[in-house]
Amino acid sequence: MSLYVVTVPDPPPGVDWTTMVPGYQLWDVTGITATLVSASGPSPNALDASGVGNDGTYPNGHQLLAGLVPGDDAMGASSGVGEYLLVQHPVVAWTGDWTIEYLTQTVGGQYGWGFIASVGTGAHPSQFLQFAGGPPNDYLFLQATGAGLVGGVWQSPNGSFPSDGLPHLVGVTYVSGTDTLAFYVDGVNVGAVENFGPWGALNLLDTLFLNHNPAFPTVGQDAYVDELAVYATALSGAQMAAHQAARGAFGTYAAAVLADGPSAYYHLDDTLIGGGRTPNLQITDGTHLVQSISPAFAAVTQPGPYNYSWQPSSGSNAQTADGTLTTIGTPPLVLPGGYTIGTSTPDLQPTDQWSNVVLWWSTDIMDLLAEFNPYAYPPGATLQYRQIGASP
Repeated sequence: MSLYVVTVPDPPPGVDWTTMVPGYQLWDVTGITATLVSASGPSPNALDASGVGNDGTYPNGHQLLAGLVPGDDAMGASSGVGEYLLVQHPVVAWTGDWTIEYLTQTVGGQYGWGFIASVGTGAHPSQFLQFAGGPPNDYLFLQATGAGLVGGVWQSPNGSFPSDGLPHLVGVTYVSGTDTLAFYVDGVNVGAVENFGPWGALNLLDTLFLNHNPAFPTVGQDAYVDELAVYATALSGAQMAAHQAARGAFGTYAAAVLADGPSAYYHLDDTLIGGGRTPNLQITDGTHLVQSISPAFAAVTQPGPYNYSWQPSSGSNAQTADGTLTTIGTPPLVLPGGYTIGTSTPDLQPTDQWSNVVLWWSTDIMDLLAEFNPYAYPPGATLQYRQIGASP
């Protein structure tokens, strides 16, 4: 009998560990141990709460602040190349009707920005929406520029955006058939003036930026932003007013937005889930799932790291009071060459890290098979041929 130790290389963050039995071996697994470190805090991914699946990312990180709608968090201030939201595919068909809406609070008299930009259409984004101009010209501003566009500028009247440093619900609606646009502040239509040119080729727009201008990435654009929603319809004044009326609490506001069917909706409160996880130990034959063994205990909320021990010789499961050490009794694990063993963790987060994965296996069964099979030879064995009657 020999007992071998297999040290499994650490996988990248956010990836489960796995290892394969080499083709000439038969592992009789006697134990597996592993450590999982989970992280909590702002997430690099922005989840689309609409249910449509238009998820985005926070490429430069994500600072969380108290929400501009009470009861939730918001995205922090952007300065230069600071925090912003990026969605790298079409959210709505910009050639049709649409609405953009979110809450913003300017910081230190600076500008609050929102951008819808087109990839590959020149040095400037095809369209940008500046929701809050600085005093004395406090207005909402929407401009279409860039290659392939005739160019058009829309602006609300001066003074239509309050320069009081408080959170405000701002939005813009566009009706394609009549080429009409309206700006809203706190649920009220404040009007719009088209300064020059037709709207242009909206079909070029395919990437959504919030709080960032890719053409001027080092320009300071400071604002708190929250609850971004984009619709494939032009909301009515009554709908915009209803959203304003629901701003008192996160639950009522989110329900009002979802009732109007947004194509994308971002709470901008995304966090990595701290606490424990639910890793299943899985065995495959290289293609098909052969066995899945649950962790036997629900994920805990206490901070890790979390140590797991899978023991075929144990007839029971155990977990320490703080949930940081879990022992799982498993059935016998006799794995031939080509089989894989590893974890599948459905709630694994992008920054979670598996490490210290060690597997022990015994050669008892493999040695026994070789003893009763005269045609089986250990790895590296050689045969010598000698003719009968000939000298060695």
